[in-house]
Formats: sequence, structure tokens, C-alpha cells
Amino acid sequence: MKKYLKKFIYTALLLSFLGCNNYNGGYEVSKQTVTFTQLATTQKMCHENMEQESAMAGVLQAATQWQINGEKLVLQNEAGNQLATFNAVYF
Repeated sequence: MKKYLKKFIYTALLLSFLGCNNYNGGYEVSKQTVTFTQLATTQKMCHENMEQESAMAGVLQAATQWQINGEKLVLQNEAGNQLATFNAVYF
């Protein structure tokens, strides 16, 4: 997957640019579990990235667990299968 801009703010707000559309919603974390809530996206139709955007939306809906490995955030489903890995980016 291409790099996606994810910003986890202390107020439990998810903001993301998926290559064409913006994505936002809330999230709740308890120990190693995560729940993404009230997910919404803009509805632009782009010729590129639509499959990736759909895949990313599926990841956020299916993610129930998380872990930090070094400078990577790993999202997993309920069975513990890895769904996505995000690398830390410093500005």
C-alpha cells in the first residue's frame, strides 16, 4: 500500500488522506485493543487509488488489535492477523 497520512491526536480523532479522499472518525484504545468509530470519508471518484482506499477502509473496519514494534504501528484483526503496518514519520 502507498503511504497514507495518519494523524492520531490525543483527543482520539483519526484524520487521514487516502490519496484522493479524506477520511476521519474516532477511535478508542484499551490495552491492546482498538475500535475505530464513526468513520466517514469524502466521496470523490478518482481514477487512481480507489482500490487502495477501499482496502484501507476495510482495514480500519476490521482492526481490533494494535501493537507497536519499534517505530511501527501494526493493526491486527480479531484472529491476530496483521492487516496493516504504519511507519513513524517525523517532520
